[in-house]
Amino acid sequence: MGDRTGLIVVTRPQPDADLFARQLNEANLPSLVAPLIDIDFETTSEIRDASAVAVTSANGVRALARATTDRSLPVYAVGPASAGDARRAGFAVAGTAESSVESLAALIAASGERGPVLHVTGSHQAGDLVAALSAAGISAFAQQLYRANAVRQMPVALRVALTEGRVDAVTLFSPRTARLFRGLVEDAVLSECLLPVRLICLSPAVANALSGLRAHAIIAAGQTDARAVIDIAAGGRT
Repeated sequence: MGDRTGLIVVTRPQPDADLFARQLNEANLPSLVAPLIDIDFETTSEIRDASAVAVTSANGVRALARATTDRSLPVYAVGPASAGDARRAGFAVAGTAESSVESLAALIAASGERGPVLHVTGSHQAGDLVAALSAAGISAFAQQLYRANAVRQMPVALRVALTEGRVDAVTLFSPRTARLFRGLVEDAVLSECLLPVRLICLSPAVANALSGLRAHAIIAAGQTDARAVIDIAAGGRT
């Protein structure tokens, strides 16, 4: 088993990375911030007419808030974190789904919403909400309001920490980030460095994206929120 006094690696994009690192530090867990994705918001986009908006990430909420001053649109969100971000941005949250595009589509369908529903997306998205809503007879369309750009190489600080055995756990919040991490580890020939390391994932879908990667443990949180990930990180310490 690895050193349980080691670093908890934060792979989220900014500004969520720094926020999560502060939460870890408040729990007396030392962190290493190493984002694997950079977010660039579209500067000229204006949202098309819609009766409701669906967001599946904090960055979707930020992009929506940048693109419109209209806060009257009802917002449907995946996860309590995105819903909270939407409320803080001044939007009325009509409903919150648990953890997936499929559960969000079911929630919107059950609400009686007929659309058109705008799904705010980035350059990469997990699942096809528009198709799921269309299958339920709801008018929907997607609009890209930001770009999520993957890093080309493993951040130097992360590579050094893994090589020196100073990492206790790596936290992963999306399937795409998990796939990126797996690829970066393989490209850097650092697979052996993960053997004492815990890989803590926000959901089973994130954990599944690490298929084939060997580590001390690959753990999926029981709830899709940052607090659950922190609890797992703290619980592995002796």
